[in-house]
Amino acid sequence: MAAKVKEKKKFTFVQAQIIIFTILGFGIGAFLSYFYFTGLFEGFMSQRLKYIEQDWSRVEYSANRLADQVIALKKLLTQDKIKKVDYEHFDRAIDIRSRIIGGDQLGDKVPLLKEFEQEINKVIEYYDSRMDLRKKRFSYIEWGNMTQEYIKEYEPTKPVYNDDADDFNGKLKIFPYNYIPFWSSNKTKYKVLPLTEEGKITPVQTATEKYFHPLPGAPREVVGEVPGEKAPPDEEIKMKK
Repeated sequence: MAAKVKEKKKFTFVQAQIIIFTILGFGIGAFLSYFYFTGLFEGFMSQRLKYIEQDWSRVEYSANRLADQVIALKKLLTQDKIKKVDYEHFDRAIDIRSRIIGGDQLGDKVPLLKEFEQEINKVIEYYDSRMDLRKKRFSYIEWGNMTQEYIKEYEPTKPVYNDDADDFNGKLKIFPYNYIPFWSSNKTKYKVLPLTEEGKITPVQTATEKYFHPLPGAPREVVGEVPGEKAPPDEEIKMKK
């Protein structure tokens, strides 16, 4: 008895339609998923960038208040006709403040902060050396107290900005965030952000007399050189009630 030969099933038109539509479905799904997830990740990074810009706004605002103090001190010195004052560092601090405010991008603003701090420190160094001014007018003590408060507000703003900017930069190096600059319509928006350089504002000295050892029963012995002790008093300064 002859063995039955199995008939090969023919590839029907219906089967072809099923395969075609399956592949087409996967393709459409992948296409839609691509745009959905790219939009999702880009939206997340865009929101992070807004938070970082807000962090920088706080840094800039605090720096601006310090620059206003430089203007206020220059005005005091001018009104009292204080002689032999080098206003170069005053003017440079004010000029850098203007350049920071006028910068279009963080890449233009952030690198100027280090130079700004250096000029502010020079101004404070001059103020600390003029104890005679603080003895003669309370306005100078008031300036020092207010400036020190602004310094306390300024210092914590930089680490917050740096932490968020560094996290943003780290995400741009890993998948899938590293592909955002390629598919985004605004390619220049997602790039590595600059970090502020290490620096600190010099504390303001508001003392009007020498410092002594506070030990009970100990003689009132001077500790080191007192800022402003050797500066000759200005005859132009008069006591104001």
